[in-house]
Amino acid sequence: MERRNSIRFSFEFSAELSVGKLQIQGKTANISSGGLLMNCSDGQLEKSRARLGSRVKVRITGWPSSRTNDGNMTLVMEGVIVRKLNQLVAIRRTKYRFTDAEAGA
Repeated sequence: MERRNSIRFSFEFSAELSVGKLQIQGKTANISSGGLLMNCSDGQLEKSRARLGSRVKVRITGWPSSRTNDGNMTLVMEGVIVRKLNQLVAIRRTKYRFTDAEAGA
């Protein structure tokens, strides 16, 4: 039986996980209305102070949109780490916003 409340979509976008002042590069594995699963690069997640319950921010670039000149927006998601294993981190969304890709976060 599935415990999740929202459907996950397998999207692979470039993403940057911010844990305090540390930024970790990676890619999304899947995204839902409740959060996301991210694959972090180069073992940076294990070296960071990111723990279960840590508040984090994720910048996802290249989000498709017809509103911007280049067709891309940035999704900025804030949330809490709920699972962590090797290079994978699952984040439960607490809030989010879209910005123009060139405007950044």
